Amino acid sequence: MNPFAPISQFLDSLGDAIVMVDRDSRIVFANRSAHRLFGYEEGGLVDRKLPDLMAQSMPGDQHERLVQNFIDKKSSPKPMMTRGSMLCRTADGRDFHARITISTVEIEQTVFGVATIQDFTPVQQSFEELETHSNTDSLTGLYNRRYFHLLCDLEAGPIHHWSSIGLIYLDLDQFKPVNDTHGHAVGDEVLKIVAQRIQQRLRNEDLAIRMGGDEFLVFLDLSGHKPRFERVRLVAEELLERIEQPMKVHGHALKISASAGCAIYPDHSNSLPELVQLVDRHMYTAKLKGGTLHMASA
Repeated sequence: MNPFAPISQFLDSLGDAIVMVDRDSRIVFANRSAHRLFGYEEGGLVDRKLPDLMAQSMPGDQHERLVQNFIDKKSSPKPMMTRGSMLCRTADGRDFHARITISTVEIEQTVFGVATIQDFTPVQQSFEELETHSNTDSLTGLYNRRYFHLLCDLEAGPIHHWSSIGLIYLDLDQFKPVNDTHGHAVGDEVLKIVAQRIQQRLRNEDLAIRMGGDEFLVFLDLSGHKPRFERVRLVAEELLERIEQPMKVHGHALKISASAGCAIYPDHSNSLPELVQLVDRHMYTAKLKGGTLHMASA
């Protein structure tokens, strides 16, 4: 006799996906919502292992031992992740975000683990869109100062995986007269063109941030690059050349230049905020000398 028969009709009526496993992480029951969510035909989940449904697998038998411990202790219900969601995988290999609550149930003197699974993809997408919007400069589409502070304060983001970082601080020269003479609409268009020119020169792994006004900060991934100082100088010079190319905005022929300060992590400082202050000072040194580039000494 199927021990789940008395409750299967009720569980099949639920909108949430319900999956039951034994001590070996083998699926012994899955309701209709679970089969729909994971893209399996009716009964196709039974006898599969729970890790088969996860896009992020644990090393070795770690997951199985966690499940055994949870079942043996008859643990109280709890979310699998206290923050965020878990990435799961469907039968056709599509990954999706899920919120999962785990508990135990005893049926005919046998304890099983129970996972209640909800598709969290729409909520996760909303979170990601909101985060992208809040970290992106609305005018240029580059990262904004808020994202820069996240990089510094939380030590989050890709740059903290780089072994060496090149920083280039760019400030447009005589940008205020453009605004004063031609208006803010023209000035905004100039900033967008400059941002595009910066982005077009960078690789996918590099980052560009609009710090505010007419100031931009560029992060170069120098991991594995030698000679690093020459690379930073080369990129900075090419950025300045691109920015100085003539542009036509709302019928006005314009040519704008920029000043740049450069430094390298960890050569000049192992503190990101201190390094930014350093390149800011070098940028102003370049500006006082009539523009172009000033780089921290090797």
